[in-house]
Amino acid sequence: MRYVVCYDIADDHRRNRLAEALKNYGQRVQYSVFVADLDDSLAARMLEDVRRAIDPDEDKVHVFLLCRACCGKMQEIGLAETPEDRAYYIV
Repeated sequence: MRYVVCYDIADDHRRNRLAEALKNYGQRVQYSVFVADLDDSLAARMLEDVRRAIDPDEDKVHVFLLCRACCGKMQEIGLAETPEDRAYYIV
């Protein structure tokens, strides 16, 4: 499944920690948006890493799960590109 992770984190340290964690699972498509194609096991690990990286009382993270049909309906406008899934990620 494809996951889109968007976040709004004011604290530089936590924001950088989350971005570094998300780089292990997917690709950055905007400054605070990552796209990752993951199986259930990796998705669970990613979500746990997200929870460890943030302060739930101060930070906002949205995780959207897109099915194959939804991915086929995505639109890219302007310079936007949806990255292809890498063959592997280092976790």
